[in-house]
Amino acid sequence: LTIDASDVPAVPYNIGQISSQNANGQPDSVGVKVAISGTVLSIDYRATGLDFFIHDATDGIEIFSPASSFGYTVAEGDSVAAIGSVGFFNGALQLVNLDTLYKIGVGTVPAPTVVQDLDETTEAELVRINNVSLVTPSQWDNTQTSGFNCDITDGQNTWILRIDEQSALFNQPA
Repeated sequence: LTIDASDVPAVPYNIGQISSQNANGQPDSVGVKVAISGTVLSIDYRATGLDFFIHDATDGIEIFSPASSFGYTVAEGDSVAAIGSVGFFNGALQLVNLDTLYKIGVGTVPAPTVVQDLDETTEAELVRINNVSLVTPSQWDNTQTSGFNCDITDGQNTWILRIDEQSALFNQPA
């Protein structure tokens, strides 16, 4: 008997239920088909398809579809529901292999949480780090077609900041 993955029903989960990790630091629910919902916290990082973040009351996740947008135009603050499989790419929890994406409603983006450092607890969260500056201003290179990385510091910690070409910040001067 062969069962097509699209025939398997999606089980509704909150994001926190699918973000737990195994002993290797990877999500232990990779490959599980789930139905989730949340508030959109980011822009769409893809010119075609979808790549954005949502958050519910328990955690956040990246929504990724390389080709189809499902007719949805990403807007921060929207409430969405999605059905797909739990994935993991470059250290990030993702919902991939989407077969459904619905816009449920329009809302507001919550205020970011002010943090002093970044770690697993801040992944896919809306955060703010105050009083940072560029380590090397010449790293700000918005001539790149796919965005760029630059180092920022608060004087004690240094982080790599990704400036995506889809963001409004991309066209700003250093």
